[in-house]
Amino acid sequence: MRLISAFLFASAIGCGYHAGLEAGEARAPFAIELGRASTPSSLIESSAAAGARDELAAVGLLAGASDSGAASIVVQILAVETRAAGIESTVEVCGGTPSASNVCGSPRARGIEVIVRGRARLRPRGSRVETQAVDLEEHETVAGTAGGTLNGAASSEVVRETAARAAARRLGARLVRRLLGAAEPDDP
Repeated sequence: MRLISAFLFASAIGCGYHAGLEAGEARAPFAIELGRASTPSSLIESSAAAGARDELAAVGLLAGASDSGAASIVVQILAVETRAAGIESTVEVCGGTPSASNVCGSPRARGIEVIVRGRARLRPRGSRVETQAVDLEEHETVAGTAGGTLNGAASSEVVRETAARAAARRLGARLVRRLLGAAEPDDP
């Protein structure tokens, strides 16, 4: 089993992964655990864990059910923020001919941007102490409807949750790549 793990780890290094772990740190395979919940939606946290598992599975580093005591990567969502995107200023004449005193209107968001911040920590096999940590964030922007806005509070919440889950899934994968030392195309 150790020979297979060593082969898979060496193969992963050849696929763009380089040793991000110090000598003596945990070795493949890795299990994914969720850290302390800090968001009201368990679906967002589950999406981050799914992205992390997908990333490990893609390079053959995901621990199977029979790999008890495997090293763990603890994934935690730290914050989910939403802000307006595509601000539009509407200007209307509120009666009579246009003048400085009768022009009214207000800014309106034509979409939202959801920012998901997360952390991944390495927990070596057999240890309760987590070692290396990586913090990253992922953004997802969603445009409004044909009318230009997100209609209704319920609709906006569904859109926000869906966007946060998509961003969290990508974030989970990025956290694993960064923790294990993989280069990303958009790294500075």
